Amino acid sequence: LGHNKFYVLQILKEGSSYHVYTRWGLVGAKGEEKVEEFGSVDSALKSFEKKFKEKTKNEWKNRDKFVEHKGKYVLVEMDYSGGDSD
Repeated sequence: LGHNKFYVLQILKEGSSYHVYTRWGLVGAKGEEKVEEFGSVDSALKSFEKKFKEKTKNEWKNRDKFVEHKGKYVLVEMDYSGGDSD
């Protein structure tokens, strides 16, 4: 896997619906995106966890012990809180 690729994976809630949002492509470009809608948080979480394992070879529930695997994406945690990093 090239070092210039990214894959974004999120669960979003809108009203009573849940969505699994994915976006992928090359760093510096918007890339492509997909949104899948689910009627429950459980079904959205199941889809999210399956995709996470497919892309990283790690279980979401064990992400605090994340292991990098050749040819798979690595976990990069992002902080969008807007707080100072000092």
